[in-house]
Amino acid sequence: MKNICVFAGSGGGRLPEYAAAAAGLGRLLAESRITLVYGGGSTGLMGAVADGALKAGGKVIGVIPTDLTGIELDELFEALCWAQLGFHAKPCGLLNIKGYYDPLLKLVKNAVDEGFVKAEDSARLLVGAGPRELLAAVLAYK
Repeated sequence: MKNICVFAGSGGGRLPEYAAAAAGLGRLLAESRITLVYGGGSTGLMGAVADGALKAGGKVIGVIPTDLTGIELDELFEALCWAQLGFHAKPCGLLNIKGYYDPLLKLVKNAVDEGFVKAEDSARLLVGAGPRELLAAVLAYK
């Protein structure tokens, strides 16, 4: 895999572990010679992941549509929806630091159990408690 697109929040969150994990993910991508493609923002977790990659000598490509300049939106569900609709066949990963995404994952499981989301679509949502675990899941995805 040559490139990984990371969607990260423009906010930093309450806990320092969030920014540390984002920077760690950026560093790990650089060490793995994987180009980081991200939303182009310099704030919050978005900035942390880019800074982590850059400080480790990695290649970073920032992409932001003109209409979103200055807004820095979060796009997780848009990417998942596009996968479900067949616009791409790539997984989406969540860096689940300190269980932050546990309530969301419970909701997704409930949506599958209740028949609103197909199990194969929910399987595109990969989860890792740390950068190495998440990257391993993404690289192993078929």
